[in-house]
Amino acid sequence: MNSLTDKIKEILDCADSDIRIEEAATLLLQINRNRVLYENIVRRGNVEKLRYELQKMYDFRIQENAVEETKKLEKKAETILTTTLAKIEEKEKEVKRGRRSDHEELPENIKAKVVENQTLYPRMRKIYEQLKLMANARPCDRYPFLKELKELDEKIRRNWDEYDAYDASADRAIEEQAEQEPAAAVDIKKIQAARKYLSDNKAKLAELSVQEDFNKQMELQKKMQERLDLLIQSHAGISDEQIRELQDLGLHVE
Repeated sequence: MNSLTDKIKEILDCADSDIRIEEAATLLLQINRNRVLYENIVRRGNVEKLRYELQKMYDFRIQENAVEETKKLEKKAETILTTTLAKIEEKEKEVKRGRRSDHEELPENIKAKVVENQTLYPRMRKIYEQLKLMANARPCDRYPFLKELKELDEKIRRNWDEYDAYDASADRAIEEQAEQEPAAAVDIKKIQAARKYLSDNKAKLAELSVQEDFNKQMELQKKMQERLDLLIQSHAGISDEQIRELQDLGLHVE
């Protein structure tokens, strides 16, 4: 950690009343060269704004390989813009597009995933418009928006995966088995949690593979394998498409 980052951390660790605002604002000015912001903070004594800007700088500076990660996020954003965002207008105009024929019979938590996605699309579009205005901004200023765009894209994809893969007949079979065999009842909540864990972490495992982070990749793969084994052993029902996706990620089906 360099001396400038140390100075930022010292200020962030201070109570508001202990911060010498002109000195701290001068440090911020050294980093971002934004004199208008500096003058506004000093004139108004705006500690909250000062903390926000310094925290943003600090988070970026301590991020390992932050500049390189920003470049990767920039590239990922381009993919998002040509896939997910390209379909937003179409999906918003036709709300029912992509819904299952049995949508109304699905549990509320599954139907809610479609509703949630409809609320996430506008946020993605807003971030995209913000990034267009920040074309010449510093990487540390673009980074939070790129990171959120990536997270929203992953969340939307997870929601559609869980929605499309939900198997009502499998849940009914599990409930019937639990009623018939109370001594060896299958824990439905564990099965649902296992499904969610696999769905939530598919993209993360793929990303770790690309980043060649072997230790984290193996750790996550092991946890996902445990969930997959639970689903298989419980005869909980898992689609062939999901099986293929998980096998492609290195998981095994026995």
